Amino acid sequence: MTNMRSMHVRVRSAAVWVVCLLVAGCGAERLDGTWISHESPVPGGSLTTLALEGDGTLSLSIEGTSDPLIVGDCTGTASVRGMRWSNSLGGVLHFEGSARCEGEVTCVDPTHGSTTLTCHDLGLDLETGSCDYLFEDQPSTGLRYVTFTPCEGGFQVLLHQSFTRP
Repeated sequence: MTNMRSMHVRVRSAAVWVVCLLVAGCGAERLDGTWISHESPVPGGSLTTLALEGDGTLSLSIEGTSDPLIVGDCTGTASVRGMRWSNSLGGVLHFEGSARCEGEVTCVDPTHGSTTLTCHDLGLDLETGSCDYLFEDQPSTGLRYVTFTPCEGGFQVLLHQSFTRP
């Protein structure tokens, strides 16, 4: 009887673990949280913040900054709200909703003068789509990064940027 009960507990534990892995990703790296990138999608420097909340809310902002390696300065912030995300554990970030973008980023450089980038210019016209992603370690910094690869349906601003947790 003890062996049957022990076997039942092991089978049940294994079943719970399988469900945990398939549904919730137990033990797997999670994508939810706040991610930042200093790789600028604008000429002059910016900080991109991607927030993937546990309740499924997605927000994205691009804040203009000064970058000593790039001639020019950017000011202002463009932010997207009203989006939802899902499937943080399957290697694909799905997003949907009615994006509400506010603000703009203005960059000034000696060659081109002043340029104002709207939400549309920054690729923040988001609707429904998806991006593949992968996690990678950077031994030189000791940080864990997430990089987004081909995106469909918008979100092109994420491409070619590596994000890390602040």
